[in-house]
Amino acid sequence: MHCYRLYGLTVMSELEIPDAECVTLPVCDKAADVTIALGRVPDFITAENVIKLKDDWYFSVPAPQLFYMHCNGFGFEIKDGDTVNVDVYNQDVENSGLITYILGSAFGVVGIQRGSVPIHGAAVETGDTAAIITGHSGSGKSAVLGELIKTGRRYLADDVSMVFTVDGVPLVVPSYPQRKIVADSAAETGEDISGATLINEDGKDKYAIRKTSEWLDERRQLSCIVEIVSARKKDDSPFAPEIKEIKGQASLRLLLRNQFRPQFAAALGTPPQRMKQLLEVTSSVKTFQIIRPTEGFPVSDTARMVIEKCL
Repeated sequence: MHCYRLYGLTVMSELEIPDAECVTLPVCDKAADVTIALGRVPDFITAENVIKLKDDWYFSVPAPQLFYMHCNGFGFEIKDGDTVNVDVYNQDVENSGLITYILGSAFGVVGIQRGSVPIHGAAVETGDTAAIITGHSGSGKSAVLGELIKTGRRYLADDVSMVFTVDGVPLVVPSYPQRKIVADSAAETGEDISGATLINEDGKDKYAIRKTSEWLDERRQLSCIVEIVSARKKDDSPFAPEIKEIKGQASLRLLLRNQFRPQFAAALGTPPQRMKQLLEVTSSVKTFQIIRPTEGFPVSDTARMVIEKCL
C-alpha cells in the first residue's frame, strides 16, 4: 500500500502514483480520507443507463454518491467520496493513462461527492490568495501558467482546481506537484521540459513536468477566476488580448461551463447545497474573461493581464 496527499486529502492506494506527494503510511492507517483499490467493477455499460462522451468514454450514475466510469479500457467505481475501485481488465497497472484518469476524472468525481466545486483550470498564487485560470482545452491555460511561474509565482493545481467553501469563503486546495503543457506550446514559449514525461491525454501529446519547488502545498482563498477564450477577427487581422470583467448571472454561467467534466457535474445534479456553493464562489471572487487571438498567442501579455487584475 502507498500513502499520499491529493487535493488536500489523505489517500491510501494499492496503485503507485508517482506524481503525488508521499506521506508516511501510519498517517493513512489512522486517517485515510480516500482509498484506491484494485478490483472488479460491475458491468454497467447498457443502453439504458450509460452516457457516452466519446469513443470508449462512458459513465453511469445510479445515485449521486455512486458513479461508474469506463475510460479507454479501464473501469472505475467511485462512491461516497471516499472509495475509488479500479478494474484494469488485465492491462498494465503502470500505464500512464490510468494514473491520469485517477488524478483527473476520478478525483473530480470524488471532489463533487465530497462537496467541492472542481474547476477545469490552473490555480496560481496571487499574493496571499489564489487565482484560477480556466478555459476550454487548447485555450492556453498551461502556457499562461508557465509564464506566471517564470515571474516567481507558485501553482496549487494545473488541470483540476478543487474549490471548497468554508463559512462562505472559497478555498483552493493543493492538488499534486505536476503540471502539463502541450508540445507546441512548450516549443513556442521556451518551456523547460528537461526531464519531463511525454504523455497522450485526450488525443494530445503533452509534457508532464514535476517540479516540487514550483508547487504551493497549502490552501489559499480564491480571489479571482480568469477565463481565456481564443478568437479570430472577421477579417483575420491581428489584435491584442482584450479583458473584461464578468458580473452577475454571467459570472455563474462562466463557472458552470468551466467545471471539470461538466457532463459529470450535470449527471450528479445540483442540489440546493451545491447551488449555494456555486453562488458563494461567484459572489465573493472577481471574474474576468480574456479574449486572445487564435494565431500569434501573446502569452506574456495575457499573463500580465492576469497579474494586473488578480493582485
